Amino acid sequence: FARLGYPVMCAVSRKGFIGWAYHIDQASQRDEASAAEALMACELGATVVRTHNVAATVRALRDLRPLVVVALGCNVALVAGQGEEREAKIAQMNQAISQLCTLPDSQIVDISSFYASEPAYYEDQDEFVNAIALVRCGVPPLELLDYLHAVENGLGRVRHFENGPRTCDLDIVDYQMYTADTEVLTLPHPRALERYFVVEPLAELRPNFVFADGTSLADAHPEYGKAVRIS
Repeated sequence: FARLGYPVMCAVSRKGFIGWAYHIDQASQRDEASAAEALMACELGATVVRTHNVAATVRALRDLRPLVVVALGCNVALVAGQGEEREAKIAQMNQAISQLCTLPDSQIVDISSFYASEPAYYEDQDEFVNAIALVRCGVPPLELLDYLHAVENGLGRVRHFENGPRTCDLDIVDYQMYTADTEVLTLPHPRALERYFVVEPLAELRPNFVFADGTSLADAHPEYGKAVRIS
């Protein structure tokens, strides 16, 4: 439903399932467990919560981690036979995704399809494979950036020049409730809405997405890196 742009409601209760799952016999003692279930549901995409104990649920939701949009890209295959370059790039993207799964205090919520895209800005290079991952992340933005750079380096990233070929590219596109404009990090990503290879996979996951600065994905007018879904 979230991918269709509909709000998702979690209607937790104090009835039999919560009692069975948490081994709590008395319904009156299940409020904290119900609140924990509401938190998990919101982490996974619920935007509306119906609950018995509002105060307990509010306390639980204070631990809701920010939603982070991570863009993935690759246009250099490390190992590939002739005609297998695209599949090799997808394999490298999957390696990067597996590394995201090891990020501390974080959980991948959703991952888009893979897209083949035209090179943007510097056009004399091979096609890219791109995707978007949605991550609930308890790691602060600058620490997350360092982690993503470490993943890129581990997958053979060499930075010869800006917008050049790369084995792995991981960008923080948006970090919920956080904006920045520094030499190290700008959030939301200043070029996100001009890139087909960001706009289209993000629209696949959250067509009504609103960035931390209030900009809506629906207002995007991409110009660069035309993209086609490939898997």
